[in-house]
Amino acid sequence: MIDRLLVLGTWISPVVLAVLAARVAAGHADASILVAALIAAPLLGLSIARGDDRPPAVDHSRTVVLAGAIVLVLAANFVVMGDLARVLGLHRLHGVIAAAVLALGVIAWSGGHRWWRLAPPIGAALVLLPLAAVIVTTQSPRAAWVSAAERPALTFDARSAWVTDGRAVGDRTTLTFYEAHRVVAASAASWRVVEKDAVRMATRDFQLAAGDALTLRPGDQLTLAAGTRVRFEAGRRVPGAPTSGAAWADGRRRSFLVALGTSVGIALTLAGGAHALAPAAPLLPGLRALAVPLALAAFVLGAALWGLYGAALAPDLTLTPRALAPLTEVVSRISAPPWRHLLIAAVVAGVIGVLLGTVRTCRARFREIADESGLSSRVGLGALIASVALAGGAAWWSADAWRLFAWALGIAVCGVVAPALARAGARGETIGRIAGVLAFVAVAYAGHRLTEYPAVVAAPLSWLVARLARPR
Repeated sequence: MIDRLLVLGTWISPVVLAVLAARVAAGHADASILVAALIAAPLLGLSIARGDDRPPAVDHSRTVVLAGAIVLVLAANFVVMGDLARVLGLHRLHGVIAAAVLALGVIAWSGGHRWWRLAPPIGAALVLLPLAAVIVTTQSPRAAWVSAAERPALTFDARSAWVTDGRAVGDRTTLTFYEAHRVVAASAASWRVVEKDAVRMATRDFQLAAGDALTLRPGDQLTLAAGTRVRFEAGRRVPGAPTSGAAWADGRRRSFLVALGTSVGIALTLAGGAHALAPAAPLLPGLRALAVPLALAAFVLGAALWGLYGAALAPDLTLTPRALAPLTEVVSRISAPPWRHLLIAAVVAGVIGVLLGTVRTCRARFREIADESGLSSRVGLGALIASVALAGGAAWWSADAWRLFAWALGIAVCGVVAPALARAGARGETIGRIAGVLAFVAVAYAGHRLTEYPAVVAAPLSWLVARLARPR
């Protein structure tokens, strides 16, 4: 029997951990909204997913939509594993392949069902254990917030690897400097500098050897190729970081309408997606029912605290915009070998554990969809294996884990939840589903010009079209 802990597999996952930690560390304006929504939305899906709201007849369009959403959920988590591999000094492709192999192992070993159910809580505990060490050895969360928010400027720490030995930028990067800064080439490379002043703008290319340096003025931009190693001066402002601690704490300024639309989009996408993707699960009696919301709240708040300590202890994280970088950077700043390696190993093991729990949830939901569609177990297994392969390809194609995750939930909202709410019958729901998915794809293709959450536009359209198409 599927237990209710399965519902948490989508949310106690690497993508949630990585996105919350990164957005809090960067002072993203949506960080506080995401924390609240990621706690409330899965609980909403848990409360209304009972297994008695299945469609009365086989609807293959609904099956395709849910299968596509599961593929995108897996792809989002594979992206995080690829970025984790880069943080550990490996190639991104190695992390994606390793995640796909682990997913296939969970799918193939059906006898490990009783063990896979323990993966999310054990993985979450391993992720939060090093966080407890950070809190004990440094300062309380409140003190960390105050110290980060009161900084007059976010500057390089003398212990930062960007200052001592130099580090390599992962992708092609353009840095804008706020003050005069002497940057040293840690390896031979070509640099492009755009010099700006009140009269003109000039572009200059430099071929530097290891140890050569350039002094950049306020407003200058430095473009570095992927893999270029550089060193910065201690005490200087971090290029690309918020101008001050107060700016980090306030987040990016937005208009009221933009903030309202984003909040509605987050709530609609997460809550609707939680209902559509939650596997059918029985109620837990007594105090065991509290274990699910407590585990979820602990994981989400722990992810946010990792980002908070990242901002307080490693303000140069903007130069390493990789998933889970706040966790590894904070651990590196507070400990020395061998404890540093042990804590990082605990983080990696925890991330793998929550990934296994996510794959188990996707496997359970996929089997439910196959049973609803009348597919044989062999065909369902083959389709699930193909979904893992498609997820690996999508993870290699896109490096934005949150976009893939939001697309997965949004497609589920537009293709499953909104048409069902219309109560328009099989034909009306199918027409509304097609219209909603097409509208979602169109808005997503338009990029972020309209909204980061296309479901806020496509879901109402899906409901309206389904209502108009219902039988008279």
